[in-house]
Amino acid sequence: MDAISKELLQEREQLLTILRSLTDEELNAKDNEHLWTVGQVFWHLVLTEQSVTKVIKIGLSHSIEIDEKAIPMEIVVNRSVRVDAPDDLFPPAREYSIEELDGQLTASRDELLKLLTQIDDSQSIDHISPTFRHPFLGMLSIKQWIIFIGKHELRHAAQIHELLHSHH
Repeated sequence: MDAISKELLQEREQLLTILRSLTDEELNAKDNEHLWTVGQVFWHLVLTEQSVTKVIKIGLSHSIEIDEKAIPMEIVVNRSVRVDAPDDLFPPAREYSIEELDGQLTASRDELLKLLTQIDDSQSIDHISPTFRHPFLGMLSIKQWIIFIGKHELRHAAQIHELLHSHH
């Protein structure tokens, strides 16, 4: 768990570095009515991490045994595969501030990392699953949910870079 936690912390620090380098104008610029702003992408990451943390928390106490199937997590990073966010993870179209997003991203990651410290090595997180299906990937083990968070973040880091470069 320590290696995964360290990786999640490093990925979040990279995102926060990007966030802290932006202006409010860059954060909220909208070039296309069908695309999210950079601020909306960051907010989606907050919503997703909060949701997945709840799923993991529930799964640690109310889970089902599964045969862990190989799920190509790299598909999560692949931006050519379009996936629509579920309604509850869809970020509202509004102005976002760097301070608000910084605080929310830090708090959501802290909550996830705190939860991960409560998982001991005797728990077979490779073979237990919350009774909740991922809308695109299906049934995931708790370990796969944790890995998903990092891959999902990498996917949207690429989206943020695309959006920022489209503004210039």
